[in-house]
Amino acid sequence: MATTLTFPLTPARPLAQFVPTFGVGPELAALRRNNSRILRFLAGLFLAFVSCCTVLKAQNSQGTILGRVTDPSGAAVAGASVKVTNRDTAVSRQAKTNSVGDYVFVDMIPGYYGLEVTGSGFKKSEASSIRVDVDATLRQDFQLALGGANETVTVTAYSQLVQTDNVSSGTVVPGTLIEALPISGRDFTNLLRFEAGATQVQGGSQLYWGQHGLNSEFASVSINGARTESVSFLVDGVSDNEQYFSNANNIPNSGAIEEFKVQNGLYSAEYGQGSAQVNVAIKSGTNQYHGTVYDYIENGAFQPKNPYNAWFNSVKGGNLRLKDPFVQNQYGFTLGGPVFVPKLYHGRNKTFFFYSFEEGRRRKSVADRELVPTQAERGGDFSDWRDASGVLVPIYDPATQTGGNPATRQAFANNKIDPSRFSTIGKNYLALYPLPNIT
Repeated sequence: MATTLTFPLTPARPLAQFVPTFGVGPELAALRRNNSRILRFLAGLFLAFVSCCTVLKAQNSQGTILGRVTDPSGAAVAGASVKVTNRDTAVSRQAKTNSVGDYVFVDMIPGYYGLEVTGSGFKKSEASSIRVDVDATLRQDFQLALGGANETVTVTAYSQLVQTDNVSSGTVVPGTLIEALPISGRDFTNLLRFEAGATQVQGGSQLYWGQHGLNSEFASVSINGARTESVSFLVDGVSDNEQYFSNANNIPNSGAIEEFKVQNGLYSAEYGQGSAQVNVAIKSGTNQYHGTVYDYIENGAFQPKNPYNAWFNSVKGGNLRLKDPFVQNQYGFTLGGPVFVPKLYHGRNKTFFFYSFEEGRRRKSVADRELVPTQAERGGDFSDWRDASGVLVPIYDPATQTGGNPATRQAFANNKIDPSRFSTIGKNYLALYPLPNIT
């Protein structure tokens, strides 16, 4: 069970308030000036780091919003102002329609947006709660009505079932669904097997190199009949395939995933490789501080008794455990919101952060059945070694072989070996075996 918490972050007290005030003197004043200089230096260093950051271009995990603006007659409206605003962060961008009335916004992080269109001599037109998915192209056209700019026309927008501006095909899985499903190890790759054209295979690199943490149900998936290593994984547009066996190198925990998209046909040439693209978008901070604290529990106490072990104990007189001890905890937290430095910087509507941490522990023991020598066999008596027809299965004495022909060996009388012929190493090795407790 996961618990979601929404909470405010109380601003920290300025550093100067923690300086002991035993009196007013030059030393105290100098100390306060030094603290102020340190804070200014750290703030300047932080802003310099942010300003030096460069946008990296990679395969796109973000979306696109485009459309056309027309007048009541259907003619294009050139020069209309279009404003798009992210509902969670209040970050907005503006553009002008071109000569044929088209507008486009690229590199939009997945989420909900509002659109606002204004033009001279037309009423303002708005569309709210339009959803942009990972690597999706959303079309939202507007037909402006004649009137004053102080009048508003609201357009009801729905998510497109068919993308007419993007020929790629695929399925988008939201993060809310990933968290709601009882997925082993909270590993989103378990959902790949349900995609169209997916086939679960046995063997391959999954036996040794598929490191998926606490996911005990991981299995390699072939898409459209290609090799399992041909699936390309991307996280926020950055390749996530390890270099040796092309498995997913890093598996984000489900609490950090906004959504992911599986494209198994007709995807853009920018991807360049793979029979399918698994494009993961990580969550972003918003204008509200928000976090989650969770612990997903798996416990053997919640499982039914093993019916085979119960049958075996009653029929064969065994003492197998009806339940194997198993306790697994997968716990962590997430935290996101605007960047805030007391008295120096407030990132509301501008700068955001998101952090996720997860760790897991598993404690288990499994009882199994193994064949060990019986008490008679420990003494060299193998007279009960018989096949299904009751015929004795002979054991041959290697000391009776003549020449190089093993067919000359003679069987031990009644399949009994003299214990005096046991080697010292064999006796010591035999002592390590436990006595049988069932027959």
